[in-house]
This record gives sequence, structure tokens and C-alpha cells, in this order.
Amino acid sequence: KGNEKGYAVQSMCPESGPLTDIEMQGIVSRVTECYADGSLELRDACYAMIVAMTGRRPVQITDLKIKDLISEGGKYFVNFPRGKQKSSGWRSSFNRFQIVEDLWFILQAQADAVKDAFNAVMGMPVPLELNSELPLFPVVRKFNPSEDLQGQLATELLHARVLEVAETLRKVKKVINVISERTGATTHLNSYRFRYTLGTN
Repeated sequence: KGNEKGYAVQSMCPESGPLTDIEMQGIVSRVTECYADGSLELRDACYAMIVAMTGRRPVQITDLKIKDLISEGGKYFVNFPRGKQKSSGWRSSFNRFQIVEDLWFILQAQADAVKDAFNAVMGMPVPLELNSELPLFPVVRKFNPSEDLQGQLATELLHARVLEVAETLRKVKKVINVISERTGATTHLNSYRFRYTLGTN
């Protein structure tokens, strides 16, 4: 039923297949511009940029912790939890992915914002040894200050829902409004398209 597997990629479908270089450049440029002028919030810009530049699955992004951002020898990496191994436990295996400096800096800004948010809720600084354990994309309202923070950080409780990534990309699509040179309409954004694009390139 429906399209055969791989159809969107093989046909280079302008609605659901890989993005062209022009479309990709337009998306990254507009996300950067809209974040700079305040029409996109930091968290939304981070979601859009990390999906566009890494092609990772949404669950791999929402499962990230601050400690998964790694700088070594002048290079920058994200240590992505593997997202498809059903037999293994949560955050039990990882795949390191090298990223560009621009993405590194915006993700560092997000990490700093997360620390500030938890400090505010706790009314005191998060213990230094737990800073790196904080989710990169948290749901701060789920944090219970009366319970052990370390215990809460050991589970998925404080991490964003996977659905948030798709919801954010729909919002980003409207804000950046990148017109496709193929269709003349607003370029459709979802995590699959970025994944197809990286694979095709």
C-alpha cells in the first residue's frame, strides 16, 4: 500500500525526497537569520540545525544530554545515542558524529540556557557533577525539586518528547518560509528529508 520503499529518494520527489543544495542552503541561512532577529527561539533553531546538519532521528536528538557535546583537538562532535536497537537499554550505545563550528556554538548556547533554567527552578546552582547529565532538550516543568535530581536525570523523565521535533520543524517551516526552486512553494521540512539528503550526498 502507498509508495514503494525508497520511492521518495529514487524519484527525487520534490515534496518528500532529498533536498537540493539550493534548498538546504536556503534553510540553514534562514534559520540562522531568524534566530538572529528573534523570530525563532534558541531551542527551535537548535532542533532545526541539528536535524538539518546531522540527519539524525528525532529520538536520537531528544535523548541527548549536555555531556554528549564533545570538543577534541579543535574538532567538535555529538555523541548520539543509537535510536533503533530495541534489544538494548536507553542510552546504552552511541555513535559519534563530527559537526561544524556553527552548530557547536548554537548547541553550547542551548546547554548554557538549560543550566540556567534548572538553576532557576532549584533556586540554587545545579551540583557541578550533574551539569553534564542535564538533558540538552529538557522538559523542565517535569522536574520535582523535592526529589533527588540525580535519580530523575537517570531516566527519560526530563527529556523532551520525540513528537516535539516534528512539531518544531512544522513551526520552523512557516517562520523561515524557504521557497523551493522546484515547486515554487514553501519547502516541506521533516527529519526524513534531511536524512535522505545526507544519504544522497
